Amino acid sequence: MRTLIKWLMLICVLTNTALAQSTQDTFAINDERFDKPLVFNVQLPKSYVSKPDKRYVLLFDFHPYSHTYLSGLHDWMSHNGEWPWLETIIVTPAYGNPVGKLFDESGETTRLIDFFASQLIPEIDKQYRTNKFRIISGFRTNGTIVLSTLLNKPELFNAYIAISPELKKDYAQILSKLKNKDRLKGGQHCFLLFSHASTIKEDHQLPTYQTLNQGLAK
Repeated sequence: MRTLIKWLMLICVLTNTALAQSTQDTFAINDERFDKPLVFNVQLPKSYVSKPDKRYVLLFDFHPYSHTYLSGLHDWMSHNGEWPWLETIIVTPAYGNPVGKLFDESGETTRLIDFFASQLIPEIDKQYRTNKFRIISGFRTNGTIVLSTLLNKPELFNAYIAISPELKKDYAQILSKLKNKDRLKGGQHCFLLFSHASTIKEDHQLPTYQTLNQGLAK
């Protein structure tokens, strides 16, 4: 237990140090479907200001608190000559941003993914020095959004990280759409990391994960 506590304290120190060294920013997108602008938080690498000609990898995560650990991890992994991870621009929705309401759990429409493609990504590329390599990550329902983006618009991101996504009962039609492998042709050069555990939050759909793995392997 003492060892675990020490590791947790170290992670907190690394995260707080990275947040202090990096540059925090925000931007907003006006969308007529919402009464207020959609605000997004941006965590810029600590070299962003000192290296004005440098361009960076983009990581988008749909959870409003994910930047608190992503910034620390990415700073720690990239501080020694950018090995093994390039410095990263991290974008997350601000707390209270209602853009998640665009996600269609039935899978019949792709309103949220269309928003990513037509408004979010172009705005990020316009305001920040991205190098056009894009990563999207998500846990549980946000992991489902990652897979939905991969299946519906695979060319939008270069790398997809889906952790313990919700899939049971063909949630968002992920398993149904996976049967049509032709829809992945647009993202033939993309990478998918799919990961899960076997805890109480995931044991209700472990057989579903097996189905997903089998579908991806075909």
